[in-house]
Amino acid sequence: AAWTLVETSSGDEFRSVAVLPGEVEDEVWFVTKRTINGTDLHMVEKMSRADECEGGALNKTLDCHLLYSGAATATITGLNHLIGERVFVWGDGVPVVTLNDATVTVNGSGEIALPFAVTSAVIGLGYTAQFESAKLAYAAQAGTALLMKKKVSRIGLLMRTVSWKGVRIGRDLVAANMTGLAKTYKGKALTDVAVLPDYDQTLMSFNGAWDSDSRVCFQISSPYAASFMGLVIAMETNEGMSMKPQNAQGG
Repeated sequence: AAWTLVETSSGDEFRSVAVLPGEVEDEVWFVTKRTINGTDLHMVEKMSRADECEGGALNKTLDCHLLYSGAATATITGLNHLIGERVFVWGDGVPVVTLNDATVTVNGSGEIALPFAVTSAVIGLGYTAQFESAKLAYAAQAGTALLMKKKVSRIGLLMRTVSWKGVRIGRDLVAANMTGLAKTYKGKALTDVAVLPDYDQTLMSFNGAWDSDSRVCFQISSPYAASFMGLVIAMETNEGMSMKPQNAQGG
């Protein structure tokens, strides 16, 4: 759909890439070099399709992952390619091991122990998907707001198939300046593992700051999933005499 930068885990490398025709979408294959437990390993990996990264039983938002399907178990084996690595897990349609959990490391036998038994799971290395808006230049009463002092005061996110717990928003990508979504949606409390088919909450408060280069950033980390469809911004500008709210919409 568009050019985008794809990076793998820190210190690891893409060594080659091949694109093959597929029935649903093109298949993208990589040869990667990963340093696992102090040893360089070369692996053949296939990029997951978009429709495999939207929640559901097997949500494949993890690098170098292994799939499990079978009898209910809390012990996953066969992870010899990730011995010594911290891994994340999506199991039975919910995030099982996330950034906020205690470390789950693959032991010397290629096994991990989960907090509860699952019949299906995706286990692999985590990554973070990030978005930073362009410099905001929406029209103000005195003309373009490109070089004006301004502040984003509220935003609205349009999303689908979203694991709300994994979404964070902020004026930049500095962790201390980012916050999570509210634990309620349209008046209903959400569980930490809830996956919402649609999310079109009314405008919410935003921790913007007065600057000539105000921006909106959001991110989501493995194993959570979300498809960001649109963004609505409520912006205030300082035009010398008064501050007036400005509404703008972008995709």
